[in-house]
Amino acid sequence: MGIPSSRPMQTPPLPPDESFRLEVLRSLRVLDTPAEERFDRITRAAAHFFGVPIALVSLVDASRQWFKSRYGLEAAETPRDVSFCGHAILASGPLLVEDALRDERFADNPLVVGPPFVRFYAGVPLRGPGNAPLGTLCVVDRVPRAFSPADAAFLMDMAAWAEMELVRGAPGSAPEDGPGRWRHSRLLLEALPDLLLRLDREGVCLEVITRDPLDFPGSGGPAAGRRLAEFLPPAEAAAGLQALGEVLGTGEARTVEYRLALGGREGDFEVRLVPCGPGQALGIVRNVSARREAERAKERFLHTASHELRTPLSSIRGSLELLLSQAGMPARARELAALAHANAVRLARMVDDILGQARQGRMVPSVRASRLDLLVNQAREAVRTYRESFDVALAAGPVPEGAEVLADTDWVVQILVNLLSNAVKYSPPGEAVVLAIQPSPRGWTLAVEDHGPGIPEAFQARIFREFAQAGGPHQQPGSGLGLSISRSLAEAMGGALEFESRPGRTVFRLDLPAAGRALAQAPQGALRAILHVEDDDVVCGLLAEALEGVARVDRARTLAEARERLPGGDWALAVLDGRLPDGAGPELLPALREACGDTFPVLLYAGDDAAPPGFAHIFIKGRCGPDEIRRVILGILGEPVS
Repeated sequence: MGIPSSRPMQTPPLPPDESFRLEVLRSLRVLDTPAEERFDRITRAAAHFFGVPIALVSLVDASRQWFKSRYGLEAAETPRDVSFCGHAILASGPLLVEDALRDERFADNPLVVGPPFVRFYAGVPLRGPGNAPLGTLCVVDRVPRAFSPADAAFLMDMAAWAEMELVRGAPGSAPEDGPGRWRHSRLLLEALPDLLLRLDREGVCLEVITRDPLDFPGSGGPAAGRRLAEFLPPAEAAAGLQALGEVLGTGEARTVEYRLALGGREGDFEVRLVPCGPGQALGIVRNVSARREAERAKERFLHTASHELRTPLSSIRGSLELLLSQAGMPARARELAALAHANAVRLARMVDDILGQARQGRMVPSVRASRLDLLVNQAREAVRTYRESFDVALAAGPVPEGAEVLADTDWVVQILVNLLSNAVKYSPPGEAVVLAIQPSPRGWTLAVEDHGPGIPEAFQARIFREFAQAGGPHQQPGSGLGLSISRSLAEAMGGALEFESRPGRTVFRLDLPAAGRALAQAPQGALRAILHVEDDDVVCGLLAEALEGVARVDRARTLAEARERLPGGDWALAVLDGRLPDGAGPELLPALREACGDTFPVLLYAGDDAAPPGFAHIFIKGRCGPDEIRRVILGILGEPVS
């Protein structure tokens, strides 16, 4: 979870041509007009294609942003001074905010800390006559997410579509079929790398948007009015009709892939089918050959890396085991060999994790209760020889008896070794690095302090970026990846990694959740267990605080993790987040009913009250606090409410 910036929210500045921009916007006479299907079709398609809950065609007026089309949002407008789109119209390309809580422009924005709880935003300016920026086509999510260059390119394509609709029908514009209108459309469509097809239930193309309607790939002529079977091979046409029927029958988007030869080119094609009206669907055809080839290249690289990394590690580990089996080895040599062997084993496990999980695109920790004293001792021993070579001591404070963290043991040791090594590297000879263990609201904090030159103030904002290095007279050799990886690992375990620095003193703080935090006020056997499926640390802390001494909270961060634990679970009830990294919380409801019974109480913690039936209670984010959570859950458990 990010920490909001201490700086106040940044109000978007006015463009230099603001008067002209407003004149152009109002000349289109589109502000405050009723909703229109031609715009709603675009936001529906954008929301389904990118898998986001909110998509908007937003127009920025003098003091507000007004939504010509909105998907997934009740409000028809918001103030301009808190709008993301007010910033986006100043950009020449897409404005991407992958995590608003980590962006000082938006960290304390009312739309971020309150409804609709924006965490991710991607918006492309919509331009009118005279290149005036009128507003944006934007997609919004309530969780942080990455946005690839290919995603940005496609959002720009859809923005070109929205621009066409804005200009169409405006006073003074050419008739829809006139030569001026066609020339304007052709200029905008030149930006589209994909094909857009509007299809009916029978697979007839009602409309085709491509660079040249007279040269639709594989057709030899105009495609409008023709069936899919007329320009696709029989098997692919049949599969397309089946997918089309499913989309129109369920109202849910579907993506299918084909290996085709279209327009004389053979390649991989992805077709996204999205409902866009009664009995109609929009087909977005994208050539994904380059992406698939990159994935195949990645797989080849991982296979090679697996072999090249595991082979020497196996040799090192085996050699050390043989060495340790020899009698008569000096005590100090045996101690060093044992340390090297332990690190080789740990490194082998990490290589397995990294290579295995690189295929999934993200790292997944193996979280369990771990003794803090053992983790600290492993890290201290791992850096002992290194710090001795720098003539730097290590002063470690006592670890409280029985202290445990809920974490991946290998990851914690890796982070601590990185922090201690950095502290040693930048400490003057004869100095001491200090490792302190302190309680924190979420569990335990491990603070690593050095008395080196400090981190330059100009570099501090970039210190956790990949390959970032400060440079200057105190620069030490390194890749610039250690701190970036360490923070990613800490956050993946539900922890945090922060720092403070000034000349002569730098402190890095690794904050980790305690194991069994909810058991502080009662014996474990006296507490009933509750399953909490939630990836947000703040929400988890809220629930744990509300139920402290009342119930034992078992946490799963994803739907996949929750499903794995269902067979052995023994819970009194479950609380689901509305949106998780791998899907929506309500998707788990059937599996919970099957595993725990039809009367098993399930509660939902959602951004709004629009939820499917079957929940015992719905908590609305931003509207409920610990008292309400405690009262509702105690009532469901049949306990007296204090």
